[in-house]
Amino acid sequence: MGIFGALIAGGGVIVAGGIAWARQNLTEKGTVVRLLRREPTTPIAELIDLTRAKVVGVVKAHEDSLLLPFVGKPCLAYALTVHQRATVKVLDPYLPVLVEARGVSFLVEDDTGIARCEGRIEAHAWRQVHFEPGKAELEAFLRSHRLDPELSTQVELTAMFVGDRVAVHGLVTFESTTRAAANGFRGAMQRPVLGPNRSTGLTLSNHPRATRVRLV
Repeated sequence: MGIFGALIAGGGVIVAGGIAWARQNLTEKGTVVRLLRREPTTPIAELIDLTRAKVVGVVKAHEDSLLLPFVGKPCLAYALTVHQRATVKVLDPYLPVLVEARGVSFLVEDDTGIARCEGRIEAHAWRQVHFEPGKAELEAFLRSHRLDPELSTQVELTAMFVGDRVAVHGLVTFESTTRAAANGFRGAMQRPVLGPNRSTGLTLSNHPRATRVRLV
């Protein structure tokens, strides 16, 4: 089941809007990490229904996985941003022209239990993936998204993998015993699920500073 999906693309980026977006993107990761660090950590076994809470644990696969663009490695979520050199003189010579984010539901395990995470993601800060796309592969990707392969291009890729230590903040609910038992929630009657509420989605990060356990 998909946790979220978004694709924004366009060769004709509005210059002022592009600059604002780029500056905001530079601080987004740090903001997410600071927000998660401030939240106290709740052991999964102590989660309370219909409250918002943060859990910290190890990521495990639930049902589906994704293939990381350009890399081909299985992952559970990724965000890809393409910047291209502006064709007019602006403060930042590279502007974001495409943002693609994908993810699937996943499990988080700590020393007390397992929780499932799914739903709309409000904010995230994932670790960067270093890679060198081949020239032909990059050109084909840009053309498939109607972007000019002749422009100087920078690609940023961040992702979350099975085995990552992650912090997740969301609304707690519980799912039925049948589904919980099928996925091995240590024999408990119900399994907690972290998801969005009507106004706020999940916040999550696998950044080391965000995953430090902070008890109440």
